[in-house]
Amino acid sequence: MEQEAFKQGDCEKVISYFDKNITFYANGRKAPSLEFILNFCKQIPRPFGQTGMISDSIHVLSEKVAYTIRQIEFEPEKGADNKETFQNTGTKTKKDRRSTHLVF
Repeated sequence: MEQEAFKQGDCEKVISYFDKNITFYANGRKAPSLEFILNFCKQIPRPFGQTGMISDSIHVLSEKVAYTIRQIEFEPEKGADNKETFQNTGTKTKKDRRSTHLVF
């Protein structure tokens, strides 16, 4: 869902999965608004490199909240870091799941 939209560059769909009050950090900097996140998403170069191993560690914090750590290893490229780590806290609503805190 949101990962596929992100890969395809459908940034409007990506942020539709975010809570309107999301706390979002990228490279250690807090994003001030959903509009900023949308613009950030649009600037990410695509397509991505080939992925190798993907590992998820999911921690259920309550009936409605889960914390996920995802590590993705990419095929090595010259001079590029080949591992990305994402941390996401999601909250279940009556309709769906919304990301409330995202760090990468």
